[in-house]
Amino acid sequence: PVNGILVVDYKAQPLRQKSWLTVFVLGISGTIALVFSALASWWFMRRFVLKPVASLNNASQSIAAGKLNTQVRLNGQDEMAQLAKSFNKMANHLEQSHTALKNREQFLQGLLDALPDGVRVIDANYCIIAANQTYAQQSGYASIQALLQQPCYKVTYQRDTPCQSTARTCPMQCLTPEQPTVKFMEILQRADGSALSTEVYAAQLTLNVGKSQRLLVEAVRDL
Repeated sequence: PVNGILVVDYKAQPLRQKSWLTVFVLGISGTIALVFSALASWWFMRRFVLKPVASLNNASQSIAAGKLNTQVRLNGQDEMAQLAKSFNKMANHLEQSHTALKNREQFLQGLLDALPDGVRVIDANYCIIAANQTYAQQSGYASIQALLQQPCYKVTYQRDTPCQSTARTCPMQCLTPEQPTVKFMEILQRADGSALSTEVYAAQLTLNVGKSQRLLVEAVRDL
């Protein structure tokens, strides 16, 4: 049997407002947490990834520009710091090798300049790739650098094309494995128009560094 009815009456508006307030607070909290997480991730990436990579990139560009004493300063023991240490070791070895190579080049150039006769080295394209100070003076050039990459026929005879072997002795054309050397007389036409009587001793030089390269070495004596 039904003994009575219990009626419960309440207002739903405060509950709805509280629910919306709770949703709003949770949304704001989630947004703030997301922003802080993004900022923390960006700071971590910038501090431990982007900044070290930028330092390594700048150091690489400096080395490519010729500044071989460039070093990367990164603290810590992580992978980036280890990479920076390896990079610094590589840069040190590169600088030492470059210094040793420059010292060797200076020694060889000093050795050539100490010879009393003029010396020049010609590649297969008839270009002078090395010479000493005596030959620069013989040919009338102010410096050795002015001679380098000049065609030998331009320096010797003021020509624009290679010499004909039927008209002049051209060691580049006449030397062979069966005849590796040749000696001949030559009238050197200097840059100022004057002439110089010389005796030339030419010999072949074959280098096998990377690929075989045929060179010509000439010793020029002022007669």
